[in-house]
Amino acid sequence: MKMVIVLVLTIFATQIKAAPLCAPESPSLINFACENNKGWIFGFGFEAEHGHAADGSKKLETEIEPGIIFQASSAWMQVFLEGQENGIRFFPKKNFNFSLVARLESGRDEEDDPILLQGQGNSKDKWMFRPELRLDLTDNWNFWLGATALLGDSEIGNLYIAVLGLGINKIGPFDLELLISQRWASSAFINKDFGVNQEQNARNGLNIYSAESGTQSSAVALVGRIDWSNKFKTLFEIGYDKYSKRFNDSPIIKRGQDYEYEIGTTLLYLF
Repeated sequence: MKMVIVLVLTIFATQIKAAPLCAPESPSLINFACENNKGWIFGFGFEAEHGHAADGSKKLETEIEPGIIFQASSAWMQVFLEGQENGIRFFPKKNFNFSLVARLESGRDEEDDPILLQGQGNSKDKWMFRPELRLDLTDNWNFWLGATALLGDSEIGNLYIAVLGLGINKIGPFDLELLISQRWASSAFINKDFGVNQEQNARNGLNIYSAESGTQSSAVALVGRIDWSNKFKTLFEIGYDKYSKRFNDSPIIKRGQDYEYEIGTTLLYLF
């Protein structure tokens, strides 16, 4: 699958005729392909992530894995492969852009937190469709509004997110952006993490619990980048997610906690 995607992106890159457009760009949406004035870019490095092992879990873990980025931009669109996401971004105007993205959503294993998730069963990684809209309310993406969604099958459900982005003036080598978001989800998306059905109840004895669709959580994240040189880049994100109080009756929340945080960084070398 990824080999096919890379091939398509490579073919697109060889067909670029117009000079790439250097907008939109912010720490949470970077157009590396424009910055190098070639219209395409390939980057390789490492991603490190430290956070909770599962939604509602108190257990913390750190993961390190290879990181890859590929972008190819024309004057009004960009195709990309960035970690677990690949798709197309359109920016027909300087203050507006939208994306159509395929995202690999990670599954969950009981071994992630054997105490909290005992008897909950395992779930597989799944591809989800993620459309996204962003509207700049200034001339430099220091204040923008966004709307995005994760759309899956009936088993994993859907997540809907409204985002407010606030750019922070450059501080030393850091370009920073504050993201404030409110999230709503379908019952399937909520219950895959916090629900207990009859089969799970029979295995672990937890009370049966099922939440209806509605508010999922409120979140805040600080996103940034450091440009060490034209070739070496560091991307990072610190995020905190507070789950809705309406989940307090969930046995998962009662045994775990109603929030999570995550710290992630990516070190890239651009070719």
